[in-house]
Amino acid sequence: MEGLNILIVEDEEIPAELLRQEINQRLPESIIEVRGSFSEALDLIRGGPHIDVVVLDLYEGSLQRENLRGQTIWDIVWNQRFLPIIVFTAGEVELEPQLPEGNPFVTVVRKGGEAVPKVVDRIAAIRPHVLAVRDVHGAVDRAIQSVLRSSAPLIWRLGIQDDAQRAGMLVRSVRRRLAATMDLGTLLEEGMKAWEMYVIPPVEGNLLTGDLLQRREAPIGEAASFLLVLSPSCDLIIRPNGKPNLDRVLVAKCEPVSGLIDSVRSLARIKTAELPERLPHVLTQPHIGGRVPLPSLEGVIPAMAANLRSLDLINMEDISREGSPDKPFSRVASIDSPFREQVVWAFLSVAGRPGVPDRDFQEWAAELAREGTSQA
Repeated sequence: MEGLNILIVEDEEIPAELLRQEINQRLPESIIEVRGSFSEALDLIRGGPHIDVVVLDLYEGSLQRENLRGQTIWDIVWNQRFLPIIVFTAGEVELEPQLPEGNPFVTVVRKGGEAVPKVVDRIAAIRPHVLAVRDVHGAVDRAIQSVLRSSAPLIWRLGIQDDAQRAGMLVRSVRRRLAATMDLGTLLEEGMKAWEMYVIPPVEGNLLTGDLLQRREAPIGEAASFLLVLSPSCDLIIRPNGKPNLDRVLVAKCEPVSGLIDSVRSLARIKTAELPERLPHVLTQPHIGGRVPLPSLEGVIPAMAANLRSLDLINMEDISREGSPDKPFSRVASIDSPFREQVVWAFLSVAGRPGVPDRDFQEWAAELAREGTSQA
């Protein structure tokens, strides 16, 4: 088994040794570093990507606020170099920022009793995911190396003499090419999962076209509680004075996939038994009978469809943003490009379709067939 690199930060020799022995026994492939000095531990964390998990005591000596040496390490881990961390302490956990709730990579284990086995249980539980995080770091590092090799010579050939301007261009070029390289690697090596069209949580602070909203307190798995934002992104920006460009947001109501499947059957004339084979081709379309298919993300978003003919307007002030108080609607996810643009195209093709009277298509078709045959 591939081993983890584990750092134990503990100024008391006995608990540090008990932890080391328990980890060696349960996870013998692990490489363990024990540091009684908080400053030495900090140097290790800052020194590079070779630490996978930190087991952190908070207090050096007595459990007094002035001895809370773990605060500095927590600050570095949370704000500069995130690492899976297990806070192992007998004192109060008075850290800033506060430990997040629901993050699987941040755990508190109180000293005493069966605390040492609990720490190792936690390390064993997150081990596969820690290795996945290590793979992500490796992929990013390799991409950065590739981008620097190719981008730097080009920027220097541009002949820019101002060092600050050239440095700024290097940062922007590497950052942009890095994002494209990572996306391309996913497409070429693995192919995208359907749910990878979502960005969760959203990155952009402003609402965007294609954002998914959910009614507050709605049950998980209920498609009807979701709404798909259709208003243009440029109109959703909050101005510097804190006011939005729009008072109300145009949304499409979501519904269970049964309506989508009914549309597939009627429009594409697909029998139920043929769905598994023929549905993948249908899903390449921007919309199916005015419905945009949306993939599931288990526990967050159900499999559903946004009905572009079932629209509503909701107040911008009723939508919660990051750090804002709870409101009737919360922003769950963004739909990434180019899928966001595909939603726009689908809406335009439905809402912008000109209404025309019925014509005798049968006679028209017969005429075209006659003319086409005679001209051949």
